[in-house]
Amino acid sequence: LTPATFLAPVLMEVPHFSPLPANREVVVLRSDTGKKWSVHTNSTNNNNLTTFLSTSINNLAKNSNNNNSINITTITTLQLPQYFAVVSRPRQETISVGPDGGVVNSQLVPQVQCLFPSRSLTKQINVGVSVFPINKCFTQEIIQQGGAVSSVITVEPRRRKFHKPITVTLPVPEMKAGNMNGRLEENKSNGFRN
Repeated sequence: LTPATFLAPVLMEVPHFSPLPANREVVVLRSDTGKKWSVHTNSTNNNNLTTFLSTSINNLAKNSNNNNSINITTITTLQLPQYFAVVSRPRQETISVGPDGGVVNSQLVPQVQCLFPSRSLTKQINVGVSVFPINKCFTQEIIQQGGAVSSVITVEPRRRKFHKPITVTLPVPEMKAGNMNGRLEENKSNGFRN
């Protein structure tokens, strides 16, 4: 029976309970088989849909005097797949890049950028960069031992073959000078050289 096709957009409002700090976003995925998933893009607005959206649960909750915030993701589509999934992920900066090349910059960490030189892609595709900072409570032991930890950087789409090398720029994590000096002194006293 799926995918079911409709003459006008269908509106679904899905509540979610995921807190959304500035470094995360909610995306909607769709699948007809449950094996291959793709990002869902909402159908374009028309006058009937705009009027209908003004009476949606999300807008009614915003206009009420109730202080309880409701996190609702709105899905509009002309074709219902077998499955929808509402997923929280690290915020992703996405642009469309073609044979001319381009640059994707992270708004979360401005020093992170991904440079696509001309002819690194043969056709126009959406590319994205996401930055996931590591919480200091997970890296405290590494830092105490003189190590350093950077954020996790992801370039999308994954498993994509580029025709020319791309350049990913990220900040070097800061190391505490006291930790490094202590480590060097300790190694010298044990007879090891760095």
